[in-house]
Amino acid sequence: MPPHRSIIGGIIQNLYTNRRVKKTHVASPVSTGSQDTSAVFRTLLHRTEQLPNVHSTALPSVTHAGPTLFPLSLSHEHTSSTSLDDRKIIQVMQDGLARGTKGNYTSIISSFLKFCADNNVPRKDQFPATEFILCGFIASLDRSVAGSTASTAVTALKRWHELHNQPWNGSERLALMVKGVANNAPASSKREKRTAVTTKMLADLASALVQDDPKDMAVLACALVAFFGQARLGELLSSSRLKHNPKSHPSRDSVVILLDNNSREVLLPRTKTNQIDGQSIIITKQKDPLDPVKAIECHFRINHSLEPSDHLFAHRIQNSRHRRHSLTHEDFMRRVNNIWSKLGYPRITGHSFRIGGTTMMLRNGVPPEVVKELGRWSSDAFYEYWRDLPTIAKQHVQLLDLNATVHPLAPVESQARRTRSFAAALNDRVRSQGRPAFRPY
Repeated sequence: MPPHRSIIGGIIQNLYTNRRVKKTHVASPVSTGSQDTSAVFRTLLHRTEQLPNVHSTALPSVTHAGPTLFPLSLSHEHTSSTSLDDRKIIQVMQDGLARGTKGNYTSIISSFLKFCADNNVPRKDQFPATEFILCGFIASLDRSVAGSTASTAVTALKRWHELHNQPWNGSERLALMVKGVANNAPASSKREKRTAVTTKMLADLASALVQDDPKDMAVLACALVAFFGQARLGELLSSSRLKHNPKSHPSRDSVVILLDNNSREVLLPRTKTNQIDGQSIIITKQKDPLDPVKAIECHFRINHSLEPSDHLFAHRIQNSRHRRHSLTHEDFMRRVNNIWSKLGYPRITGHSFRIGGTTMMLRNGVPPEVVKELGRWSSDAFYEYWRDLPTIAKQHVQLLDLNATVHPLAPVESQARRTRSFAAALNDRVRSQGRPAFRPY
């Protein structure tokens, strides 16, 4: 699914449209009718920055605002003698939000304007929206969505007001409304935790893949890199077999040999949390048959004669006018799920590799601070990836020294500082010692 598609915005719009009682006919941006949820998503998710035209009664009274996430002009904010180019300002402003976020916010704004039209909200109360109207909109989502969805809706509407330089009237009452929606969320809105890939699954995958097959060896290398590198699959694989953009996904020359050939660093040109400078993941040597370092070497050796600038997991194609294909997200997931489903495993998602790698390290006693640093987390979202908490607890808090006389907080704090310093120093040290890994092959 393309990244600009708006899922949460579509959920809000679909739920509101299906639940409301029409008082008068109002032209709708999307006719949901009796379509199923997936069909509604396909219709809604094409939006990016500009909303389609809606009935005039749904338009805000501020003419320069319009039903768009970003203003079309800033002429009302400066004098006519100013030589500043407001188009450039708007463009840079747009670049501040990810494409998917813009599409998501836009759908939510559309839902809000539709709510205002259907409930005969006066134009003057729509934009800037009064707190009463904002609370009414959130109340319309009650018992239909998760609290996080309602929170995203408030965030989108607030950002909309900020971008148009309009006052935001939300306060603690609105925050309490969001908590109420969260408390009343139906069970169906709570997604089950995704399955984590395990080392047993990877061992079975390695046994089932065809040795010396160019594509299968690329699949194995990708699976082990994603798992042991705690990588997001979208940072490694794209959706195109024929076109590779080295500015968004790693190439063969993105691999650097570290520390006497025992480890590798994979340079990611663009990641979810760093779109400009990218980040890197560290791949360390493991026991066969799950050694990611050996898997990369095998992949490079079998898929020889490719250019250093080709995709990291590009593979040779037999009997084709195209000399090579980049391994795509779709092809990779299809191959691993086909193998695992035949062995009785549940179908997994791309993020299951990151979850599995994190859990594996914690279960093996790797300090959480090191796991967090290697996984490139900067927030507490890291803890959402923990699975098998009983085993992790056993590794870290079983058979504690109950006779310790030292103040308990002192060694813990100093150890945490040492751990963070070690992880940061490791990143700095190994990068300076590295050399490109594709050259020996």
